[in-house]
Amino acid sequence: MKKGRLQFLQNRIILSILLPVLGAGLIISALSVSYLTPPLVSFIQDRTDAELKLASNSGLTICENHLNYLLDLRLEDDTEMNAALKNEAIKEIKEISKQLHKINMLIIEDNLTVLGSSLDLKNEKPAFPKFSKGKSEITSQEFKHTPVRMNYQYFPFWNWHVVSFISEKDYMSPILLVKKIVYLGTFGVLVLIMFTLFLAFNFFVNLPLKKIIRATEGVAEGKFSKVDIGRKDEIGQLVLSFNSMIENLNEKNAEVTNLIRALKKSDERQKTIMDSVQTGIVTIDAETHTIVDVNPAAIKMIGDPKEKIIGHVCHKYICPAEKGKCPITDLGQKVDVSERLLLKANGEKIPILKNVVPIVLGGKEYLLDSFVDLTEKKK
Repeated sequence: MKKGRLQFLQNRIILSILLPVLGAGLIISALSVSYLTPPLVSFIQDRTDAELKLASNSGLTICENHLNYLLDLRLEDDTEMNAALKNEAIKEIKEISKQLHKINMLIIEDNLTVLGSSLDLKNEKPAFPKFSKGKSEITSQEFKHTPVRMNYQYFPFWNWHVVSFISEKDYMSPILLVKKIVYLGTFGVLVLIMFTLFLAFNFFVNLPLKKIIRATEGVAEGKFSKVDIGRKDEIGQLVLSFNSMIENLNEKNAEVTNLIRALKKSDERQKTIMDSVQTGIVTIDAETHTIVDVNPAAIKMIGDPKEKIIGHVCHKYICPAEKGKCPITDLGQKVDVSERLLLKANGEKIPILKNVVPIVLGGKEYLLDSFVDLTEKKK
C-alpha cells in the first residue's frame, strides 16, 4: 500500500505546487504562532489578575461599607452590632466568588483563623503563608497542597485579611486553551488551504489533463476524437490546439481514406479486366523467374489450379524447351512478341503467341507475360 501511494505521488504536478505552498504555510504558521500567542497569553493573565484584585478589593470595600455604617450609627463599640455586621460582611464576601469565574474567597483573622470561605473546608485548618498588613501583588502560594494564585487586602479595624485565589490549574486553563486555538487555527487553516488546493487542482487541472492524455492515446490507436472542455484558460487553449490538430488529422485521414478507396476501386477495375479477358496473363518475378500471379484465362489454358501454378518457375509451363531464352527478355526492350509453346498440365503442348512487357511495381521489377492460343489458327 505504501509503495502504491509513493507511485501515485511520484512525478505529479501537484507535488511541485503543494510542497512550496506547504513550506511557505509552515513558515507563516510558525511566525503567526510566535507573534499571536504571547500577547493573547499576556491579555488572559492580566484579565485573571485583574479579577483576583477586583475580588479582594470588593471584599475590602464591603468591610469598609459596614464599618462606615457602624460609625454613622455610632455603634462601633456595640458588640452585638459588630458581630452582626461582621457576619453580614462575611456572607457578602463569600458571594463574590459566584460572580467571578473560578475565583474563591477567604476571610482570615489574625493570620490564623478562617472566618469564612467560599469553599467547604469542613473544619480544616489549612496552613497559610504569613500575610503582611496592607495590599499584595499576585503571588503563587500553596493552599491545601494545591498551587494557587493569590491576592489579599488587609482591613485593620477588624484585623481581617480578605483573600481571593484561583488554582494554578484554573489559572492556566484559558492560557492553554488559547494556545491550542492558535495552534489548531493556524495549522488548521493551512491544512484546509492545502486540501482546497488539492481539490481545485484535481478538478481544474488533473481531470482535464487526463482527458487530453486519453485523447492522445486514442490518436496513437487511430481514434481521432476531440476533447470537450469549455474553458478559456491555459488548459482551454491547450484543448483548442489539440482539437485543431484532430481536425487536421481527420481531414488528412479523410483524404487518405478517399485515396485508398480510389485505389481499391482501381484495383477492382483492373482485376475485373484481368479476369474477363480471354488472353492468358502471367506476372513473373524478374529476378527469380517465378510466377507470382495468374489470371483465369491462363489458368484455363494451363489446366492446373492457381495455387499450384504460383511459385513455380515460368519454364515449367511456358517454353519448357527454351529455359535460357523464354520468356525472359532484356528489360531494356519494351516488348518481346514471339511464337512459343505452352506445356499444359496434361502434358499437351500447344502453340501460343506471347507478349512479354517489363514493369515495375512498388519499386520491384516484374515481367508481364500475356499469351493467346494459336491452335485453331494453326489448323
